[in-house]
Amino acid sequence: MRRCESVFPSSHLCIFAERLRLGGEGYSPSLLAKVEYAGANEASFEQAGGALGMLAEFSIRAKQVQPITERLGAERAAQRDAEVVAFRAGSLAPTHAEPPSVVATHLDAGKIQFRADDGPPGVRQPHWGETKVGCFLTYTPPADDSDPHRSRPGRSLIRRG
Repeated sequence: MRRCESVFPSSHLCIFAERLRLGGEGYSPSLLAKVEYAGANEASFEQAGGALGMLAEFSIRAKQVQPITERLGAERAAQRDAEVVAFRAGSLAPTHAEPPSVVATHLDAGKIQFRADDGPPGVRQPHWGETKVGCFLTYTPPADDSDPHRSRPGRSLIRRG
């Protein structure tokens, strides 16, 4: 049985759903992205459903938001893990044809409130923990080689020696 047959019993509807890349829930990729975003960023799945109702004009219950968010999150985690394995093996394809001329790495750490993952819905065993995040950015300078800030204040220059 194909995945979409549980939502679309008719085979021609199933083919149509596959061509539109509808998820097993019957939602479009655009709507699934909104559900995933709300489910991951709101404090609870119930609040995510309320936000989707208000902002996306789409009515969905918390019990529907949760499995979609968890499934898509698991897919993203599996994709990340596969990329880590490929990177460590040296087989990860570069995302740029040429290495960028300028890069920046931003790192931050902070506190975040966690809760127990197992058990029934609701917050159980709330506790604080540390989180570490990083962002790697690239910059493509303009084609013009002139420096728009030729005269910099002395304090921004690194003195060596």
